[in-house]
Amino acid sequence: GPPPSGPDNCGCVLGEGMFCGTDGQCHLYNCEEYYKYGPVEYTGYGPDAPGLECRDTAEMEARPGHSPSWSVSYRCIDLDPRPIIKGWTRYCEASTPHSNFTCYGLAKDTSFQSFLAEADASNLECNSGVYNETGYPQYTYTVSLAERTDRHTESYSVVGFNGTETFDRNKALGGTMSSMFTVSPTPSPTKYLTASPVEPTPSSSSSIGKDCFFLGSTFAFVTSVIFGLI
Repeated sequence: GPPPSGPDNCGCVLGEGMFCGTDGQCHLYNCEEYYKYGPVEYTGYGPDAPGLECRDTAEMEARPGHSPSWSVSYRCIDLDPRPIIKGWTRYCEASTPHSNFTCYGLAKDTSFQSFLAEADASNLECNSGVYNETGYPQYTYTVSLAERTDRHTESYSVVGFNGTETFDRNKALGGTMSSMFTVSPTPSPTKYLTASPVEPTPSSSSSIGKDCFFLGSTFAFVTSVIFGLI
């Protein structure tokens, strides 16, 4: 199938927070834009698709070992020393009896005060010797895209905005997201009509991930393949 970031013929510049949409235009990586214009294999969007329903939430848990649960981070390329991370504050969903698109983002009134205070006090030093960490630590802006069919999940952390040495609130609010599109292999209408919706969290412990880092001069690209245990 197509890459989760869409085709590359729109002229979108890597590192500027955008993907090439199904309409041939560049769009910022956020839940609303990606649901409407991202590859349908990762969203389920179409003429008969339900609207995306979103709501602001209390900050969700950000787990150090599970990068899709981070909205923004202050980090070295190496994960030692441990990065300073912040969870998501917005939840979106579009469901049918046969599929489910969920997406986490940042509410417009999100406060970054405690995150920035922790980052400032951390005195992170990036000198692992494994990577060229010139210009680090940096603030990074998460874009995580996943597709789940039956027991197999493919999850990609793609380059949205390049990391920055000073925090950029506009990039955090406008160009971060963590989505999951799940297709039910054997839909059971009775089950879906009677079951109470369960809101998944990015910090779900029911999956095992393996991360591989591909490093460039201005960004880190992470590919994860996760096999659900449910």
